[in-house]
Amino acid sequence: MKCADLACFLILALPVVGSAAARRPLKPEQTQVIEKLLADRSCGCPCGQTLEECFGCSVAKSDLTLAVEGVRAGLDFESIRRRLDSPVTLTLWLDYVQPESRAACRIVAEFKERNQSHVKVVYRYLLLADSPLSRVAATAAECAREIDKFHIMHKMLYDCERITERAHVEGAARRGGIDPLLFGASIESDRYATQLDKDADAAVTQYEIPRGQSPAVFINDGLYDGPITVQDLEDTLIQVLFTESL
Repeated sequence: MKCADLACFLILALPVVGSAAARRPLKPEQTQVIEKLLADRSCGCPCGQTLEECFGCSVAKSDLTLAVEGVRAGLDFESIRRRLDSPVTLTLWLDYVQPESRAACRIVAEFKERNQSHVKVVYRYLLLADSPLSRVAATAAECAREIDKFHIMHKMLYDCERITERAHVEGAARRGGIDPLLFGASIESDRYATQLDKDADAAVTQYEIPRGQSPAVFINDGLYDGPITVQDLEDTLIQVLFTESL
């Protein structure tokens, strides 16, 4: 890709993901690193093409934004490549019953979609101690996990307008393909009690999150205390990738 073409590429791509990098021109040596990454690096989406070939894809644009931030941080090609290949782990502590948790799930899902190859997302439960409905919702998600439908059920739950009674969870479970008999039996036996209680204990004792204060976000085991928005999470991703030592 020629320098003039790369300049157009940056103008088209970077504003989509909101990076401040688009406002500052690249130096010639930085442009060369970006051109090499565009030609050599595969896009994180299923297309199988290089970043240059898949530049219209939102995943490619996110990769390019991160790469530009890397060269601005003074990193060379190999350093940027290594860091882009080292996913950041985001852990979301949640309670599906709480609207704030469901909203955070939607934001994290979009963040993950835009940064597929750079982020690993882990979901853990931080339920209200006195809320049987919270356990019912978590049970639906774990039933789905056993039949490889966790992400389908997860979306069904976080897309619920409200979860204020058991029927709301049962409706989501039906739409998610969960066997009603299995679901009912799992609720009655509190089948996932060990896991749910283990998560709750770890949240309080290991991560020092007060019980019931979900959602809570940790990035690489460090508490993220900023706003839970896609842009703020992407800004933090850039900071973690290019300021932490690998």
